[in-house]
Amino acid sequence: MPGRRNQGRGGRGGRGGRSAQQTGRGSHGKKADRPKQYHPHNTDFTHEQVTIYLLEAIALKSLDYAQDMIWSVRNMAHVDFEALRGTQTVYKPGKNDSEFFKSSRQAQLDRNWENLNVKIDKREVIYTTNQYTVAAIITKHFITQAMRDKLSNETDWLDLKEDHVMLLKRIKTFMTITDETEWQHFGLMESLKRFTNCTQNQNEFVNDCRRRFEAQADQVFEILGTDVLHVYATKTMGYLDLYDPETDPDDIKALQETFKKEVLGTFKASAFFYNCDRSRFQSMLDKANQTYAMEFKEYDQRNEYPTTIDKR
Repeated sequence: MPGRRNQGRGGRGGRGGRSAQQTGRGSHGKKADRPKQYHPHNTDFTHEQVTIYLLEAIALKSLDYAQDMIWSVRNMAHVDFEALRGTQTVYKPGKNDSEFFKSSRQAQLDRNWENLNVKIDKREVIYTTNQYTVAAIITKHFITQAMRDKLSNETDWLDLKEDHVMLLKRIKTFMTITDETEWQHFGLMESLKRFTNCTQNQNEFVNDCRRRFEAQADQVFEILGTDVLHVYATKTMGYLDLYDPETDPDDIKALQETFKKEVLGTFKASAFFYNCDRSRFQSMLDKANQTYAMEFKEYDQRNEYPTTIDKR
């Protein structure tokens, strides 16, 4: 099991107090207390992580038809009210139906259709109003000043403040791309740096580290694309070992294509194990490594992970 957490309290500093940095808990708590906001670079939180807190804020706002706004934010798309209306139903009479029964049944279907439209119209009007409210929640509480500066420089800034979906999509773009260079390479460099430097903190459990690491990995490969390691995969021992002169070439090709698709997962697992604190969690990581490799690949093609790393 992982070692115990430091139970001491981080001091407030000043006379008679200990510095918060004297205990890992103090410094870690300081970071956890930072506002969960969307910001364009040097991010502590991913777009997905901040969105979780945004959804909570919307739920607590007690908006009418709040479920429409929650669905919209979660999917970053507007509700399709026309699809909700559907099409008007025409009654298909049975062979023995009387004219009176047919007309009354169709009249009931028409009333149902009209009532549905009234309800959908009301939802749509409230949805339009709620867009302003949710956009205001985002711009007031969930963006940093740096993000506000970038958004306010957009030619459609006023439109963004009226359309929460368009606003969230623009924010996500700014969180993965920066405008410091016309080639947008700085955004990639920032993401790569955070990914490679995402090592386990002193008083952090392995699973907490894993969640941080996966968030940083998602940012990097959202920019690079999930197929960025396909060429690298063809140079690995596992890929070369797939070749067998006695196996049908089409079967080998299929195995190789599968290997290339899976290499991103094996790479992220390897990088995660590499960045963990092996001085404390060696046995746990070895077990995770063994379980992962055995399930993910056949044993004779498992990836070999480093057994030791320089202590960070």
